[in-house]
Amino acid sequence: MRHGKFEQFGDNTMTLQEKIRQRRVEQGMSLTETAKRLGISRETLYRYETGKIAKIPMQYLTTLAHILKTDVSYFINNSTHVLE
Repeated sequence: MRHGKFEQFGDNTMTLQEKIRQRRVEQGMSLTETAKRLGISRETLYRYETGKIAKIPMQYLTTLAHILKTDVSYFINNSTHVLE
């Protein structure tokens, strides 16, 4: 895996919540595993993915981007790029 190289991915009309869930599933990670690596409860991550918690702290988005092998701009912008 080369960091910094990008490939096209997904639909830029997806919500932040949809992007998080889709990347997690594509990486083959469970809610429990991802939440543990993020340092939050499974329930909190579920609430992020379903939009029940609308404001996700930037520190979590940054860490989540790393865990899910993408750039944080993929989550916060209309970017369609993920790290290869």
